[in-house]
Amino acid sequence: DISNKQRIKDLLNQSKYTLTLSTGQRRYGGPPPHWEGPPPGTGDDKFCSQVHIGKLGKDVFEDVLVPILESCGRIYQLRIMVNPNTGENKGYAFVDYFTKEEALKFIETYNDKPLNTDSPISAKLSIPNCRIFVGGFATNKTKEEVEQELTRLFENSKDVKAFPSNLDKKRNR
Repeated sequence: DISNKQRIKDLLNQSKYTLTLSTGQRRYGGPPPHWEGPPPGTGDDKFCSQVHIGKLGKDVFEDVLVPILESCGRIYQLRIMVNPNTGENKGYAFVDYFTKEEALKFIETYNDKPLNTDSPISAKLSIPNCRIFVGGFATNKTKEEVEQELTRLFENSKDVKAFPSNLDKKRNR
């Protein structure tokens, strides 16, 4: 772990947020102290307050990011993706703000601008990667027919991928 442990410990003591370390990710908050109710951005506006931050330096962690993020709003949680073998930042993170306005303020303020180095970061609203697996379609159905039926059932579907069964290549899975 290449993070500045003492600065992060000081940040946690001051903020009362938790830091959860798991394989491939560091999660600051989620929920923050004294939070009641569902996470922000749930319901019809789900994910609208989550920002994807890219082009981060390998040594950028909570002690650097949190003060900058808080300058634009209240943080529900920050997730930094890390290499499980080295502990280095993979170069991207996700921050969930309490509101979409706070997320947009961060994007407007910091997209294509440096945080603490000469290299600019990227900041954009996160696009959810929601997938559903549906199996057992008739083998005589074309991809277009399956896509048409799923679009009828799920109005926001974007794409259909049909994969052959591992056991019988003539059947879909």
